[in-house]
Amino acid sequence: MSSLEMVRNEIARTCILSGRSPDSVRVLVDARRREVDELSRLRGLEDVVVGTVDGARLLARKLPGMRWHMVKNLHANKAFLAVSMLDHVHGVSKTCTLVRLEEHCAKKGEAIAVSLKIAMTGKAKGLPPEQLGEFLDQAARLGLKHVTVAGLSTRLDESLTPSERRQAYARMRELLEQARRSHPQLVVGKELTMGDDRDYALAVAEGATRVVVEDVFEPMAIAC
Repeated sequence: MSSLEMVRNEIARTCILSGRSPDSVRVLVDARRREVDELSRLRGLEDVVVGTVDGARLLARKLPGMRWHMVKNLHANKAFLAVSMLDHVHGVSKTCTLVRLEEHCAKKGEAIAVSLKIAMTGKAKGLPPEQLGEFLDQAARLGLKHVTVAGLSTRLDESLTPSERRQAYARMRELLEQARRSHPQLVVGKELTMGDDRDYALAVAEGATRVVVEDVFEPMAIAC
């Protein structure tokens, strides 16, 4: 059994204990520090996290059929590249980025899903939780037709304790529920991108639908 399959099995067990379907969670594999050969050997790979849109373009030539994700903050001046290559941008925290994505999608006849990035700790990049309501008010006035707000995302500071992580993930779930109630025409998805190698099972227990892992690659054989 591969490491990726082991991760999926643990997630499945957590989902069952939480009364959820295992199919409700996708595992996004972080490829930002990996070579294409490592990815090609990973059985069951479906969703890939890239650091740049150019990175996705290069990998897509050798790994067709994958879904491509970006979890770091996407700058507005990179929106035109994102539209052509990415399936989901999990790092949107500015309305100007939404505007640029909408413009480029409209020009190309494309559509893209985004998650709004929430900064749950002071050092993190993203939208402070207390500013989410105002951000949604502004975004709702943009008249988005090609950009789907699929949910929220976050990445927690490594220094947080398990208890603090659980509280942060529970708060993320509450924020998504509030956003869907207050702006049902805008926030149409239920996606929560949160959790990593340290705590993906904990994140799933609190409602994560997307987790990002990297420690699933098998050691490379050394030729003698």
